[in-house]
Amino acid sequence: MIKETNKKKERINHILEAATCLFSEKGYANVTVQEIADRAGLNKATLYYHMESKEELLFSIFDTICSLLIRKFREVMERPISPAQKLKEIIYAYLASLSEHPQAFRVFVSEGRELKGNHQKHIHRECNLMIRIVEEILHEGVEKGIFSLPDITTATLAILGMCNWAAHWLPSHQELPIEDVCQSFFYLVTQGILSTRSSFP
Repeated sequence: MIKETNKKKERINHILEAATCLFSEKGYANVTVQEIADRAGLNKATLYYHMESKEELLFSIFDTICSLLIRKFREVMERPISPAQKLKEIIYAYLASLSEHPQAFRVFVSEGRELKGNHQKHIHRECNLMIRIVEEILHEGVEKGIFSLPDITTATLAILGMCNWAAHWLPSHQELPIEDVCQSFFYLVTQGILSTRSSFP
């Protein structure tokens, strides 16, 4: 029984890998179930035995990424470090995860509009949870006088948006160490780009 269960999990993972590659390469709307089955080396009947629909595959990709990020964000929150260090660790956790799963993240940041109904609601809740975690860090930083922000929600969405957009360019710049990209993002968020000698026009 355990062997059969493991074999089923392996097949599902294989199907998800095939779907992730195709969605990343061609876009969700341009991929057929037959193409996914062909890429996975299966017939359509076998694929449908493991997954109800193409959207179910997309949802599984989204749910996997959300679960990964939420787990890593929570691990950061539990550490006894300053809000500034927590923010830096959150950015690093996101970029490191993106670097490990570039195709899945490209799908994650590009294909959300394709999810419908309960799938969309579930992922929306997961994304809101990630937003709340970052907001909590920024709130803590403001309360301790570490951060000065006119609007925490806007800052949170800007930080996550910057990380999301990296899915479109970071995989093609493998010469850039994740640590350096994280440091650049963190500097932009906390220090901005104006020199202390500069003034606004």
